Amino acid sequence: MPKPDELISACIFTCEMVLRDKDDVFSAIRIADIYNAPENIPPDIPPEQVGVPIKAVFLAKFSATDGSQYTIRFRQIRPDGSEQLLSEKVVKLKAKTPLPDYIPRGVNIELKMIVQAIEGVHYLAADIEGNEIARCPFTIMRTQAANPESRE
Repeated sequence: MPKPDELISACIFTCEMVLRDKDDVFSAIRIADIYNAPENIPPDIPPEQVGVPIKAVFLAKFSATDGSQYTIRFRQIRPDGSEQLLSEKVVKLKAKTPLPDYIPRGVNIELKMIVQAIEGVHYLAADIEGNEIARCPFTIMRTQAANPESRE
C-alpha cells in the first residue's frame, strides 16, 4: 500500500475517446458519465448479455522519491453492489528520462472496457495494493426507439 505521503493524487473518469500522443500525453475527448445501451434489444435478451463500450482514464501522482512498483486493479461496481474485476496492471514508477528530484512520479492508464447494459448508476474504482484510491460514477440508460406512430 502506498504510504500516505507517497500518493499525492489519483483520479479516474470516463470519456468518449482518448488520444495518446507519441510523448505519452493523454487528451480525453468528451468527458461523459451517461451511456446509452444499444437500442432495439429484444425484450427476451437480458441486459447481462448486451455490452456497452466505455473508455476511461486513470491518473495518479506519487512523491518524487517513490520508485516503487504497484499493482493497480480496476473494478466495476454495479447498481446492485456486485463487483467485477475489469483489469489489473503492474506499474513501476520510473521515469523514461531522468527527472529532477522534485518532480512527482506519475502513472497514466487508458482503460477500454465493455460493461453489461444494466440500467442504473455504476462505479469505476481504482485500487492500489487493495486500497481504493479513486472512484467515478457512470450511468447506463436503456433508451427506447421512437415510435413512428406517435409523431405528429
